[in-house]
Amino acid sequence: MMDTRQQACRAGLWPMLGLTAAALAARLFHLDYRGFWTDEFHTLDAILRPLPDLIMDRLHAGHLPTYFILLKLWTLVAGTSEWALRFPSAVAGAMLVPAVWLFARKSVSNGLLLALMSMAAFNGMAVWSSQEARMYSMLTVAATLSHYFYLRTMERGGWRTWTAYYFWLLIAVSLQPAMVAFYAGHAAFAMFAGRAFPRHRRAALAGAAVALTMGAIGGAVYVSINREMQFDGFHLPRIAILWGRASLVVFGSSPDAFWMRGVDEIMLLVCAIGGIIGWRKLRRSQADIDGQIGPYVFLKFCFYASIVPLCLMCVFGIFTLHIIGPGRYLLPASAPLWILALWGVAQYPVRTSHMMAFLIAVIVATGLGNQWYHRGSGAREAAIFLREQAAPGDPVFMRHSTIFPLILNYYGAAQVDICLIPYKASNDDVLRMIRERATGKTQSWIFEYRDQQKRLSRLAAESSESVTLMERYGFNEARVFQITTNN
Repeated sequence: MMDTRQQACRAGLWPMLGLTAAALAARLFHLDYRGFWTDEFHTLDAILRPLPDLIMDRLHAGHLPTYFILLKLWTLVAGTSEWALRFPSAVAGAMLVPAVWLFARKSVSNGLLLALMSMAAFNGMAVWSSQEARMYSMLTVAATLSHYFYLRTMERGGWRTWTAYYFWLLIAVSLQPAMVAFYAGHAAFAMFAGRAFPRHRRAALAGAAVALTMGAIGGAVYVSINREMQFDGFHLPRIAILWGRASLVVFGSSPDAFWMRGVDEIMLLVCAIGGIIGWRKLRRSQADIDGQIGPYVFLKFCFYASIVPLCLMCVFGIFTLHIIGPGRYLLPASAPLWILALWGVAQYPVRTSHMMAFLIAVIVATGLGNQWYHRGSGAREAAIFLREQAAPGDPVFMRHSTIFPLILNYYGAAQVDICLIPYKASNDDVLRMIRERATGKTQSWIFEYRDQQKRLSRLAAESSESVTLMERYGFNEARVFQITTNN
């Protein structure tokens, strides 16, 4: 598995530069092909606010404001078009290739390093996070660099290396507080590495004590600011969901196709079996060497850096369902998970490993193609339809939300009369509001976006004696209904 470090460094440099350029091209291609979706409108809503309001709004939303402040400064130069807002994420996402190269170049073979960098360049999940106006591509790069500098602290120590490690760790946490779970993985690994790296263990535990103290203070401040934070009750651990999310991060295929999710999960299981087989052989054949990071230590670090955060999120999922919902929370584990999966493939016989590598390449290419050509949530298309079809002053009824009016205004449908229906309004109140606001109008509209209950249109359809649905226009997760009222 292992080459000399000098060979790995020399062999990977030019491919790294070429794949970085390819990664940037992959992320800039179709960058504004689809419109914004919900989270991106939350980003737009935040950066349009005054700075103090932006900070408080993001804290209440469970985010730290770092990314949004940086993006607000960028928009002063570049504007707020879809392409402009996504461009910083695309550039940051391309930097994942050199970050992965730094992380793994001294510890894996040339072939595995090339496969790993190719995964970083073309993985659909990595490209997706780089093609939206959110912080997750920057988070993935910062997390990977924190993994790299953590390993450097084991080899070299010294205050400069520790400062670099905590710098990138704090950058990652400031982009997404869920990164704290990955710091816990580093701390857990420090316990394992104690015998071979006793000085590192003492320094790591001292740093963990300081970090926990600062984290407790920061958490107390956050809870005092965000008084609405509450648990969702008790739930069974969602191990199957986490496995599915991990397979999505590893292979980056489309989460929309059920059969593809199943293929991802089975393939990850096969990789895990190969990793277990290879690990048993590696453990028999190679012992720890004091003060050096061999394959045993490196793979053990990748295991701790990915599995410990997954376990923590599984435990937190007992209390808060949403913590394990977004697969993007697992993006900081991308590099360690890729290494474990690809190394697991390499442990099978040559023909089998080649066949599996081909299947993985097909899965990754499929996910990348889906990312490039997926038309998104449909909010842009629905808003443009209303802009073209609705007359000035036509009532458009929608659920009460900060982003719904923003969707219509951003895509030029500001001439309509936006009517927000309170979320907890009774059915009778909803119908009465529709009848009152639509009185005397030639036509009215209902705009639904990501509403699984379809409450407004369902109520209108069930009350045909007063409100009649004339036509339905579907745009993926968005729908527009033309209505008339019987006055």
